[in-house]
Amino acid sequence: MAWWQNTDFVGDLNEVLSHVNEATDASLSATATRTCELYFHALNKLWNAFARHEGNPGRADTPSFISLLRCISEDSQLILLRSKALKELIDLTPEVLDHHVLKTRGHRPGQEITPPLRHDADEKHRKLRSAHCSFLEENPDATGAAVLKKLAEFLFVVRSNIAHGEKSPYGRDKEKARRDEKVSRLVIPVQKVIIDLIFDRPSQNLVAYGTLRPGGANEEVLKGFGGDWQECSVRGTIREQGSLRFFRWNPRAEPIEAMLFRAPDLINNWAVLDSFEGHCYRRHLVPVEANGIWYVANAFEDVRGSDAG
Repeated sequence: MAWWQNTDFVGDLNEVLSHVNEATDASLSATATRTCELYFHALNKLWNAFARHEGNPGRADTPSFISLLRCISEDSQLILLRSKALKELIDLTPEVLDHHVLKTRGHRPGQEITPPLRHDADEKHRKLRSAHCSFLEENPDATGAAVLKKLAEFLFVVRSNIAHGEKSPYGRDKEKARRDEKVSRLVIPVQKVIIDLIFDRPSQNLVAYGTLRPGGANEEVLKGFGGDWQECSVRGTIREQGSLRFFRWNPRAEPIEAMLFRAPDLINNWAVLDSFEGHCYRRHLVPVEANGIWYVANAFEDVRGSDAG
């Protein structure tokens, strides 16, 4: 059982998934920078919870993030390290600059960045690229743990850049805002992979509470994916309208009986299921309990009605 499946973590799990779902919703209308920031809120909550789990509640953010990434199983680490999303982020040019370095060195928006200053400001990105290249080339001195350390340090620079915003002591930095947006578009897929791997691939899990369940009117939709079913419960409310059931997740509500469907093929077919469910539903991540163990799964939530079931 993973550390986050412990009952003591349920409150943190609810908060993490609330941030993730807020980021999912923001991606439909907000900037990539804002969406990326919300995913960092989820990761921040995760690494702090993991620090408490390890008995280090006061540990600083960066070492806590490093420990969180290294706690992922070795197989899952390889998925992250060899992912297309990570490669595309690392290959970004010009390299991401640490705006704290620029600020402390007196750089002003619109000024040319000197080569020595750029070298210092893009250090975290360069070191990540070097470690990742050595790892992919199977250099005997390169390890996945080293790449994960560089990745956490690099992502923390991105997080800090976003938190700083486009304001500077010398006025608005429009170029930074444009650059943050470009970087965020590449960081978001990496954030999604990390969250998916930490929670043991919720991208392959669906909680069914209505017609998609075995014996339901639309059970045929999922039969082609293979996979396994097991009974579970999810907290929330149900609103019924004719033959349709509309679910809203609510951690404070009573448990609802449902079915957890786990199938690797789901990860490549969410667009099909999203289209099938239609505009009345939005797919979010929710915690479900099965046989006394917590899992994270996708659930189609009601986006029209209230959560008064």
